[in-house]
Amino acid sequence: MTASWGTSSLRRTISHWSMCSTSIPNALARGLKQARSDLVALIITDITSPFFTDVARGAEDAARAAGLSLVLGNSEEDPALEAAYLRIMGERRVDGVILVPTTEATNALARGLPASIPVVLFDRDVPAVGADVVRCDTRTGTAALCRHLLALGHRRIAIVGGMPTVETWHDRVAGYQAALREAGIPGSPELEIPGNYKRDGGGAAVRQLLAETARRMPSSLPTPRWRWGCWTSSLRSGAASRKTSRWRPSTTRSRSRRSGHG
Repeated sequence: MTASWGTSSLRRTISHWSMCSTSIPNALARGLKQARSDLVALIITDITSPFFTDVARGAEDAARAAGLSLVLGNSEEDPALEAAYLRIMGERRVDGVILVPTTEATNALARGLPASIPVVLFDRDVPAVGADVVRCDTRTGTAALCRHLLALGHRRIAIVGGMPTVETWHDRVAGYQAALREAGIPGSPELEIPGNYKRDGGGAAVRQLLAETARRMPSSLPTPRWRWGCWTSSLRSGAASRKTSRWRPSTTRSRSRRSGHG
């Protein structure tokens, strides 16, 4: 009788508690049982970039539609930080990783992630990894941009891009050079200036152009995201005028969140 009364009382107590309290499911316990976390990691290289802001928004929307949650990491182009993020994601057993790789991503992926976690590379390829890649055809796009400037009458065209260690910079330079060759214009290495994908990199590029070309500014500058830094630096140096310069970035496009990146 005592055991029966105690069991019934316990059941009533538990039933009362369950109705009066808010129960929060334990996702960790559920993940262990189902062998999945319902998490997808997105590791980008620059969280301040409008380009990657759009990428994160799109990835989050897609993950939510699939019943998943997105975890964001910002490597800041630092291979050590990238490796730390990959190790954490591996320990958390995320269901997948979308990675904008740094130059040393091959070793980081090999050490940080179990082979059971799928990886998709975004914006940059790492052939040694053998993962699927989603990226733009930056070579063709840059060539088309350069042809457009040539059609407008520009002949002395500079290109400001990303870091020499990143594949997309070499693709852009290849497209730029191809368009100039088609127009019969000899290349000028001093007009090919690498950068860091940031506004300060655009400003530094203009100062370098001024120093190396004896203040002969290019008539146009095909660079997607750093042109405001280029423009302000040229104004400060007196190399361009808001009223008279032929080199004037598009106000509308330069503020667009659809600007390209690395």
